[in-house]
Amino acid sequence: MKNIKNTISKIVLGVVILLTTSVVAHAGIGITPADIVNENLKPGASFTTEFKLSRSGNLNEISIVVEPDYGPISSWFTVKPGKVMTFPQGQRIMYFQISVNVPETAEYKDYKGAIHVTALPDDADVKGVMITQGLQLNAQLKLTEEDIEKLSITAIKTENVIKGSPVKIDITAKNEGNVDASPVAKVKVMDLQQNLIEEHDISNLGVVKSNETKTITGQFLSNLEIGEYFLEVEVFLDSQSLRKERLVLSVTEDKPVVATTDDDSKDQKSSIQSLLGDNQEYILWIVAACVGGVIIYFLIDKLWNNKPVEEKEKPASVALGSKKSTREILSISFGFLIFLGLFSASLSDAKVVETMVKDSNKDVQGAQDTTVVPEPTFSVLPAQETDTTYPIFSRPDKNSSVIYDAKDGETFDVMESDNGWYKVSLPDGSIGWIPEDLIKSKVTEQAQQ
Repeated sequence: MKNIKNTISKIVLGVVILLTTSVVAHAGIGITPADIVNENLKPGASFTTEFKLSRSGNLNEISIVVEPDYGPISSWFTVKPGKVMTFPQGQRIMYFQISVNVPETAEYKDYKGAIHVTALPDDADVKGVMITQGLQLNAQLKLTEEDIEKLSITAIKTENVIKGSPVKIDITAKNEGNVDASPVAKVKVMDLQQNLIEEHDISNLGVVKSNETKTITGQFLSNLEIGEYFLEVEVFLDSQSLRKERLVLSVTEDKPVVATTDDDSKDQKSSIQSLLGDNQEYILWIVAACVGGVIIYFLIDKLWNNKPVEEKEKPASVALGSKKSTREILSISFGFLIFLGLFSASLSDAKVVETMVKDSNKDVQGAQDTTVVPEPTFSVLPAQETDTTYPIFSRPDKNSSVIYDAKDGETFDVMESDNGWYKVSLPDGSIGWIPEDLIKSKVTEQAQQ
């Protein structure tokens, strides 16, 4: 019996101690991804990794401290928005980025280290035992002289098109290598019964630079009728298949909705401003007439406000504004007279100037005009015809196939430029690449003449 009492006393004492002792133990924090690994770097390379912090349990405001521990190369790392961040109260998820910038003088070797992520409470009145949470991200970098092509395709999309318009394919690519990559795509167009209708090769998708994630776009012309189709899109790098995806394409006959751009709104605003500026004088006259009419209305109203009803009903009184309707007519008429007076005053200030023009051709009977009118002279040179053509390539590479021969002086719309190449739109709606050394602007051509 005595042992039972001792046991109960110990349990009660333990419960009391737990209740009277304040222990602050914030709930767990997780991070994704759990490391930074890049083994395909070259001197001068840079890349950015986004991290997701999540927590559960206590959602009080806390501070997040991110500190790279890489020894002498810790300066390569930049934390955005900063090494010390605030995890707001009530928020379960937050994001931050770590950018790595490798100097041009970096040595070819392996670099290993860690990045410490610490969570600290912001509560000033925290009492008792505080447990500080910490996470460690493993970081491994490798600088190599080897050229590595490594491209991953994260998304393939298309949009509905109008009949007769080019079909566009949007491909999101992530270059995890250390050299630029130019993927190609093969597209099979099938009906809903999966019967093959068309096949297309898209080789002018563009270039994805190393450590870059980019959405590249290719297109092809098609004779598809209105309806729905399957598109089987497969992306290749050299001969390696990176991703294959089946999409649904709708061909419609609806015209696209024309959206009002910022330039259109600016043009509308400028036209209104121009209208107000050109008629500023007339607008001032109208304002003066309105102000004068309002003043007359209140003066007449004040004049008849304290008059007896019998006097207000007399015809002469009504004509002089004893009633509201006649007051309105009188005030409008007075305002019109003000405007008319200002307009008449502006006309009185106008001056008529007569200019005497001497007639150089005197018509005298029996006399002839011997004035010789000089004729303009022109130097007409025959146009130089030439059969010179310039190749337009399927990719920004002179070893790629030639898809169009441009005539001398032919012009194209430039979509983008990349490392001495211009991506242009061809007359048939397709896309090609022109090297910078073949481009000759009008200004250059006139200067050479």
